[in-house]
Amino acid sequence: MNDVKEIKGFVIEHEPNGAHFSYMEYFSSLINNELFEKLGCHAVCTPFNALFLSEKESLKQEQSNMLSQQIAEADAVNDNLYRYISKMIKAQADSPVAAMCGAAKTARHLLDTYGDLTKKSYADEMGLLKNFLADCEQAPYKEAFTTLVLGPTLEELAKGVAAFEKLYNERNTQMADASAIVPMRTIRPQVDKEYRYIVKVLNALWLANYVGANDAEKAAAMEPVIEAMNARIAKEETLLAQKKGRAEASITKKSKAQG
Repeated sequence: MNDVKEIKGFVIEHEPNGAHFSYMEYFSSLINNELFEKLGCHAVCTPFNALFLSEKESLKQEQSNMLSQQIAEADAVNDNLYRYISKMIKAQADSPVAAMCGAAKTARHLLDTYGDLTKKSYADEMGLLKNFLADCEQAPYKEAFTTLVLGPTLEELAKGVAAFEKLYNERNTQMADASAIVPMRTIRPQVDKEYRYIVKVLNALWLANYVGANDAEKAAAMEPVIEAMNARIAKEETLLAQKKGRAEASITKKSKAQG
């Protein structure tokens, strides 16, 4: 141990539900009462363990619902359409054709108002996309999108939002009987909060015991956990980057096909 060890930061919010649970399951397998008892703070994991079990039940309920996959697929379609619209507007802002450049700047103003909707929750994204589409029908944005030849894409997005809303409402109706189970959108932020707390504790304890108190035995007990988590984080970041690359390639292919 010649250098400072710490678990890297990781934007866990970007993970889909299944990947999020898998990541937390791996984390849970590395931390245990024996480790934290050795470190003198055995109660640190208690809230996380309880919340993780709730996430497990929530995921089981979600996966048992056949509509969940359809909703995820519909959401991905809408995300890609919105990204395509965004990229086309930004690209046309540099157009040598004055009319296209002007239309892009007008549309960009609306786009900037909404920002990146693809990172919102299902309910929030659906509501914001409906508002976005309604605004696109108002002056001066309607004329701008017509000039940019994005009308057909907006129509496609409107159909996608309507299809998503139908699936989403149907899924929520079916899940009404399972109201006792905390939904993923509620439990995940709580799990993430406890995860980050434990990571901060581990990082601080390693520093305190290795650099401060110079307790090599405690530092050595934490080092495999830190190294294993960093390896897993690197793997997750690679997978997320590959997923983003595939999405961008799909948008580029669509752009070339329509251009």
